[in-house]
Amino acid sequence: MNGLARKRWAMAGLVFGPMLWPMFCMKIRFKVIQRFGWTCLILKA
Repeated sequence: MNGLARKRWAMAGLVFGPMLWPMFCMKIRFKVIQRFGWTCLILKA
């Protein structure tokens, strides 16, 4: 069996998940900016 065990994957997710989530959010935000431009940008409160 290759790769990490379930417990190690879970720990890696708990450690690195919060750091990776903003990167995914920024990717979506850049797509919205490219599609609609800065004037239609909606900021969530």
